Amino acid sequence: MSKTSALLLSGLLFPVLLIAACHGPQTPEAADDRSSDQAAARQTLMDYFRALHEGDFARAADLYGGSYDVMIGHNPGLDPANQPALFQAACTLNGAICLEAALIQPVEEQEPISGEFSFQVTFQNEDGSLLVLGPCCGAPEGDTQSEFSFHVRETAEDHFQVMDLPVYQP
Repeated sequence: MSKTSALLLSGLLFPVLLIAACHGPQTPEAADDRSSDQAAARQTLMDYFRALHEGDFARAADLYGGSYDVMIGHNPGLDPANQPALFQAACTLNGAICLEAALIQPVEEQEPISGEFSFQVTFQNEDGSLLVLGPCCGAPEGDTQSEFSFHVRETAEDHFQVMDLPVYQP
């Protein structure tokens, strides 16, 4: 190989190698951090459902980081700033299903967003059976749902919040 060819080849390979290094697989430390964060996010989600189920609505409000608009809309007589009361009304009056999670499975995303985690959750009814919703609106047949998507976001170092309200049954 001539000196010119070698220089040309190295000039072409360097940018490719640089891009690959920047976008290549995560280091083991980064993968471990993501795994550790995912476990903390999963625990936050478990704690959220447990708090709702046990009626610890102040704790549920602390673990929640999403919008309160739906709960405020369902409860115009409540103070919108009283988040525990909104959760209490959701669980006791408005049709929110406030059960403990039976299974929380992480959703492996193609390109995970830093500090955000998605989970598929199944719930167990009080009698031990699996929660299954549907078919909707009095239809004799149709789709049923037993897995529900929830998202958890890191808000500060080692602190996570659930971004979704409990499942509602119309």
